[in-house]
Amino acid sequence: MTDFGNSSYVGQVKGIISKICHNSNIIDLTHNIEKYNIIEAAFVLYNSITYFPNNSIFVCIVAPGVGTDRKPIIIKSETYYFVGPDNGIFTLILDNLNIDKVIILQNQEYFHNTISNTFHGRGIFAPSAAYLSN
Repeated sequence: MTDFGNSSYVGQVKGIISKICHNSNIIDLTHNIEKYNIIEAAFVLYNSITYFPNNSIFVCIVAPGVGTDRKPIIIKSETYYFVGPDNGIFTLILDNLNIDKVIILQNQEYFHNTISNTFHGRGIFAPSAAYLSN
């Protein structure tokens, strides 16, 4: 799920995931979240997850603070995984699901070899989710 709209960034994120996890099954929840609208993203995510199989990995990239101090994280609930920025996008998940673990993504071994200051979706979130899937 992103706010990328109809852009090549969607394909780049999917390409990174497919490159690392060859058997990935990528389902686009939406790429039409209003630009930087964390509240909309949190609502859409929370109201959609029950339609997905257990152990699904949700890569959520709506990040008005890209390039700032906000942390890249993985959340493991009892049924799903969530990968994205710690910027409020996962508030409803944290408030309403049983959370097993929250991990700050720090090991650059699981990042893309090129990390842009303005595109952590491609450089951090997508590869981390793909390695998690593997």
